Amino acid sequence: MIIEGLVSTLNDDGTLNLSPMGAIVDHRHWETFELRPFESSRTHGNLRRSGAGVLHLTDDVLLYARAIAGVWDEFPETVECDCIAGGRVVDAEVALEFTVVWAENRGGRSVLKCQTVQRHRGRDFMGFNRARHAVIEAAILVSRQGIIPAEEISRQLQALETIVDKTGGPGEHAAWKLLVTRINVDSPS
Repeated sequence: MIIEGLVSTLNDDGTLNLSPMGAIVDHRHWETFELRPFESSRTHGNLRRSGAGVLHLTDDVLLYARAIAGVWDEFPETVECDCIAGGRVVDAEVALEFTVVWAENRGGRSVLKCQTVQRHRGRDFMGFNRARHAVIEAAILVSRQGIIPAEEISRQLQALETIVDKTGGPGEHAAWKLLVTRINVDSPS
């Protein structure tokens, strides 16, 4: 099963990088999980260099949109990690500090097996309404430009926009607006 999350890693200059990424997990436990970053990504470089990061699970889709777009009006509040060098987002519901225990390159993507070394529980999980799901799907589409045909991205965005319009609150609408500005195809809105 793939669970969407945000991975924080340390950049060369000591600043924090926050990127959306799906984690392949066994839904019964979180002791180990797998990440498959693109080898060209900053997250991949940081994980290969440092061998550690934090996987955040959150229902705040505006964080996903800001991370995918690389637009931070204000970076989320973070605190130092307990077991690794790096920081974790305070407002995440769950933060898993991890180390990379095994890595393999597979034609443009790496497979990284990760071991959880510390778990943090944050605020209560409020859940996902349909708009939050739609924003997550739109964020994935933004990250797949050049991989998925532009016509398919445009078609999917049109269907997702209706869901956000009908069921979204201010955070979902702000996240949608930000993501649409990052689409390089004829997009809705």
